Order: sequence, then structure tokens, then C-alpha cells
Amino acid sequence: MGITMRYRRPLTFVLSLSCAAAAAPPINGRLLTVGLSQPVYVTHMPGHPSALHVVQRGGLIRIVDAETGAISPAPFLDLRSVVRVVGDGGLLCAAFAPDFSDSGFVYVYYTGQPDSGGTIARYSVDPVTRLADPGSAHIVLRYSRPANGHNGGWIGFSPRDGMLYLAAGDGGTAANPDPTNAAQTLTGNIQGKILRIDPRSDGFPADDDRNYAVPPDNPFVGLPGDDEIWAYGLRNPWRCSFDRATGDLWIADVGQADYEEINIETVATPPGRNYGWRCLEGPRCTNYDGCVCQPEGTTSPAFAYNHAVGQSITGGYVYRGGAIPGLVGSYVFADFQTPGVFVLSPSLMFEDVTAGVDPGDPRIITSPASFGEDEAGELYIVNFFEGTLIKLVPPSCPADFNGDGGVDGGDIEAFYLAWEPADPSADVNHDGGIDGADVAFFFIVWEAGGCG
Repeated sequence: MGITMRYRRPLTFVLSLSCAAAAAPPINGRLLTVGLSQPVYVTHMPGHPSALHVVQRGGLIRIVDAETGAISPAPFLDLRSVVRVVGDGGLLCAAFAPDFSDSGFVYVYYTGQPDSGGTIARYSVDPVTRLADPGSAHIVLRYSRPANGHNGGWIGFSPRDGMLYLAAGDGGTAANPDPTNAAQTLTGNIQGKILRIDPRSDGFPADDDRNYAVPPDNPFVGLPGDDEIWAYGLRNPWRCSFDRATGDLWIADVGQADYEEINIETVATPPGRNYGWRCLEGPRCTNYDGCVCQPEGTTSPAFAYNHAVGQSITGGYVYRGGAIPGLVGSYVFADFQTPGVFVLSPSLMFEDVTAGVDPGDPRIITSPASFGEDEAGELYIVNFFEGTLIKLVPPSCPADFNGDGGVDGGDIEAFYLAWEPADPSADVNHDGGIDGADVAFFFIVWEAGGCG
């Protein structure tokens, strides 16, 4: 029996190299931290703005000082004994509970021993040390998945309804795209989907792998299909996010052969959307066996770009910080393969801002695996292979090193106090090292009384 794919919404912004671009505000990238190991996510503990929590694929969550970039010797959480790193698996995400100040709970997603099953687990954080206790594990959800297949692995709490969402990949590979049609299978298969659950209670007391409740307003409750499903028809949703101001859900889905796509669910979006994979990839019909593409019933992406622009999307965030006012309301994302950093304006106009974020020589955006927000809504990028953490900042004046708006002797003192212990902020020439070249560069722009 053929699989019929229908489009619900015909309008999609599709980008090719000939498309006109919007004008994003100037954005720079500041190298904040080096020495991480395969970082795949960044988040922050509510109420503690001085620290960032960086998820490393191998099983550690590291604490990074948001100002200096220093990495705390003690990990926030060590799960190396339970995490299995194979294929695109590992420890992939973390989310602090909406009521963290009262509950002290943090949730993580990982692929576990011995079979790489997808796992959401909850841990308790000590209010004094602010470290998570690995012995406090409480399994929320555990499910089988192919060890080497698309994983997804993002989790996040909606600021609108407080529920926990999971983005699960289809289990396929680039060479074998969704061989079981998981993304379109609505019963007994949660892969290729967005799930929505309530981890605060247990609706399945007899099942050790399902310690959560299903929200009664989920779209498949009372209908054929698994009750946990919120949306389906996704290939490999790599990094979703909620807009902290509106609660809108942005879903970045990695493509197969031709297109990368972004799907947006606003407050007015009806749940239960079908995004079309494995018969649709962006705006095109794949023509895989059993696929018949017709014009109703599925939702086309809000935005897609072809593989002349990039080949592996990394989802980002709608910017809600204060440091770059002209960026507020725009969606910032990246491409892992290019690598590049991009901006979508509120009207979904595209701009490649890579040259501003990363002027090169040497590059600082090399393998952007994920974005993250701090308490104030400022954005960060982690590079997977290089183990670095980048902060997005407004264009700076290196001569005004102390940031007081003037160029004077206070800047020399502040620069020396950073340069002598090799603080990352002293890398004013952005060459990746703290050395005499930074001193020479700083004094050239300082003596000029301006910015270089």
C-alpha cells in the first residue's frame, strides 16, 4: 500500500544561492573556552547566571564560567558509566525543570548501556554544591533504537505549558533512509517524532521504562497512534528550541540529499502535524518506494535551504538577549558541515553572518554542534571536534578593554590582568592564543584611541 503525503500549507521560503538576503546587525564571535571534549549542548542552571553547563557526548556535563570561560574541575554530572557512545549516540542534552528552584531536578537524554536505548533520566542537584548526584537517577523514559541510526536526542521544557518535549530521530542513516518508515508509523514506534510528556507523575506504574504521564490534550489521545506523539514525519531533528518570549517551538531537521529545513510551531499551531519525511525532504518529493506526494495533509517547512548553502543544519534560538538589540526576534542557527552561522529575520529573511562571527585565520566556527542560552538570553555555540565554546557578542573595541566606554590607562591595567594569567579575553587578535601578538595588537589600537 502506498504512503500518501499531503501538504497542509503551500508557502515555504526556500533558499538558494541566488536569494536576496536581509540585513542582520553586526555580530562577532568571542572564543570563550577551549579544552572541552566533544561538546554537544549548552544550557544554564536557573537562578545562577555566572555558570554555563556544557554537555559532552562522552558522558560528562562540565561547568564553565560565563565570564572567564574557566572550566570547573568538578563535573556537574558524570554519567560515563551508563552512557554508550556509538553512532550518533552518547550524552546529548540536558534540561533543568521549570520548578528547579523548588524541585532541584535536572533531566538528561542519553543512549545507554548495553544496547544504545534512548533514555531520559532525572537527577537531583545538591543545593549547596550545585552538583547533580549520579546516584539519584530516576528513569523517565527508555526505548529501543538502532545503535547507528539517527538519534535526535534533544529535550526541553516548554515555557508555555511546562511539559517535556523530546525530538527523536528516525533510526535510519544517510545510506539507508528510514528503512522501516518509522517517521510515519504512529503505533509502537516513537522515532522520527516530537514527543510531549509530563515527567512529574507516573501514568504507567507497571512499566519500569515509562515513568511519566501523557498530557490529556496530546493530539493522539483517544485516537489511533501513540499518545505521547506531538508531531511526526521528521528525519533527524538536530537541536530544537523554545522561544523564551512566545513559547514557539523551532524544529531544525537534518536533510537527506538536497534540503535542510526548519519547522515552526506557534501558539496557534494545531498539534499532530505531519512534516512529511520519508516522502518529503524540504519542498521536494523523495519518490522513495511507496511514496505518493499529494497537496494536502502534511505541513511544508517554514524555511528550507539547499545543499549549495549547507548540508547539515544545527538548530539554534530566537535571540532574546540584550547585548545585540538589532538581533532580537531573529532566529540564529548554523550548519555543521559548511560550517556557517545564519540568521532568519522575524519575516524569515535569510542572512549568512559567518564572516562577522568568524573572520577566520584561524577559524573559530569549525564544527557547530549546538547553540545554547544563558540566563540573560545571550547565545553560545559549541564546536564538536575542536572542543571550544563561542559567545555571540556585539562588535567590540579592543582598546576599551574594561568596557567603560573610554580608552585610557584603566584599559592597559585590565588588559595586563587578563593577559598575564592567559585569560581567554586577552586574545584580542582572535588567533586562538594568548601571546605577544595580542600585546602588540592591543597597543596599536590603544594608541590610536579607537578600535581595530
